[in-house]
Amino acid sequence: EIDAHDTVIRYNAPLKGYKTSVGSKADVLYWKVRGEEKEYGQENQKPNKFIMFKDETKLWMVGKPKDVADNSYQGKHILWPSTRRLEYFGALYDGYMKERKITRGAASGGYKLAGDVLASGLCSRV
Repeated sequence: EIDAHDTVIRYNAPLKGYKTSVGSKADVLYWKVRGEEKEYGQENQKPNKFIMFKDETKLWMVGKPKDVADNSYQGKHILWPSTRRLEYFGALYDGYMKERKITRGAASGGYKLAGDVLASGLCSRV
């Protein structure tokens, strides 16, 4: 069912043991590169179209200077986190926090990723 969508975005998503439930298609792979992780994504996943890194320092951990210059990694174009995310989603998240009387904490990575994808123009809705 998930693989039938036009665009499937994976967020450091392990698939082993879950493929029948969550599919395996990955048009966009958001890769945080945690700790000593040097493999390409989890379980060697590769996106069909784009890759997103949390920030440029993560690309430098696994990439080469040419990757940075070409704005690509292993042949896939890089979509960078958008500086426009706060402009579009900051007020929305602040309203959510206020409405629920939450006084501390930050938006989850999934919320940030959704903002980045929408701000990139790749999708019109998430």
